[in-house]
Amino acid sequence: MIPSAASRAKALVDLGALRRNFAEVRRLVGGGVRIWPAVKADAYGHGAVEAVRALPEADGFCAATVAEAEEIAPLADGRPVLHLGAFHPEDAAGIIAGGFETAVVDVASAALLSREAEQTGRRARVHLKVDTGMGRVGMPPADVLAAAREIAAMPGLEVAGLMTHFPSSDDADLTFARAQAALLPGLRDQLSEALGHPLLLHAANSGAILGLPKARFDAVRPGIMLYGAFPSPDAARTASLEPVMTLSARIVFIKNVPPGTTVSYGRTWTARRQSRIATVSIGYGDGLPRALSNRGFALVRGVPAPIAGRICMDAAMLDVTDIPEAACGDEAVFWGRQGDAVLRLEDVAAAIDTIPYELTCGVTARVPRVFV
Repeated sequence: MIPSAASRAKALVDLGALRRNFAEVRRLVGGGVRIWPAVKADAYGHGAVEAVRALPEADGFCAATVAEAEEIAPLADGRPVLHLGAFHPEDAAGIIAGGFETAVVDVASAALLSREAEQTGRRARVHLKVDTGMGRVGMPPADVLAAAREIAAMPGLEVAGLMTHFPSSDDADLTFARAQAALLPGLRDQLSEALGHPLLLHAANSGAILGLPKARFDAVRPGIMLYGAFPSPDAARTASLEPVMTLSARIVFIKNVPPGTTVSYGRTWTARRQSRIATVSIGYGDGLPRALSNRGFALVRGVPAPIAGRICMDAAMLDVTDIPEAACGDEAVFWGRQGDAVLRLEDVAAAIDTIPYELTCGVTARVPRVFV
């Protein structure tokens, strides 16, 4: 029987695990450091609205687009919503209207924002983005002081903070990240003295929270660790993280096949013995990476079952020969928990040379999020 659209596949989101991961962040950074969770990209695919609701202890939230900020602002209860990175000229009106704090990456974008604020009689709180080595957006450290003075003189703006981003805080060798972190306190002090008021200093992503205690500063911006995964195999394991998302689907068909039978597009999998093949109602159209074809596993009744053949748009096949109890209607878990068994995001990502972020962000809208 074909399951309903609501039951063919689902992403179970454990909000209790999210809260416990947040508590691990708090344990690491202490009580005097603000925690601004990154809930961009729909909370890394987990559901931004529910994530914000589940984190009343958060001091603020980080979004990547104006639309994301607008979605979560009503739930933030007056806590800051920080728009990260550079913004398009047409985004300035939304930033001002929403009362969002925002990064400014150069004088030109700050001037644009100031003009928009003046026209509406408002002031925007901005954070100076300094590029200390990410190479993406931001001002060179040598230019920040002059830029800060110019931006602080703009009538529509209030310079509230100084921020940067780490490109390698989850590497085994933290030499570069430590050099970035060492640069910032002195730069913040110089800017604060020039502007006549203290600036909030923040830089730490998940990798830095885990492995660079001296980079936690005044606030941190945790992302993937909140959702239960370490950012890389080399990231410091200083926290106990619980998986938040469990991606699963149901077995809809099982057949016995003789040796020599091939499975799925391209006939890339061949049965080497009498085998049982289970078809599961999930595919790359749901966000199950096609790269897991013939390389990944799913948990069926707590036992790993290899993915057999190429993953299709709407279906995947599993070799359940060694799970004789497997039956139609059984749940297959592609990452997350099944009873006492866990298939961690990091391990699934490593199998296809990607990162945990891409897995959860890639789960498509047709997979319902079920919150517990």
